[in-house]
Amino acid sequence: SSTSTISDAIKAIGSHTQILVTDENEKVLGLFTTTVAMDRLSKGKIVPSDNVMKSATAIYRKTSKDIPLSELARIFTLTPFVVVEDQYVVTHQDLLNFFVEKS
Repeated sequence: SSTSTISDAIKAIGSHTQILVTDENEKVLGLFTTTVAMDRLSKGKIVPSDNVMKSATAIYRKTSKDIPLSELARIFTLTPFVVVEDQYVVTHQDLLNFFVEKS
């Protein structure tokens, strides 16, 4: 949630590399990624007790679950992830895995 600390987010992320940051109404506010957090922590730009939004990426692409795969692939040439229906984060690797599993 948007009231969590960076430390809370790191503990909650588990084996994933990103989690959605939401408000109390479950509206997506941003994306917390381990890559950005690690970079900012190592450079001293953030500390574990900072609010998670200080490290969250607020710029991201939203889409519906009905998006054609060809359009999703095109979007991935511009951005590394997409938020689907304000519930799921989909990455280019997820799409590649889908194609491999489908074949």
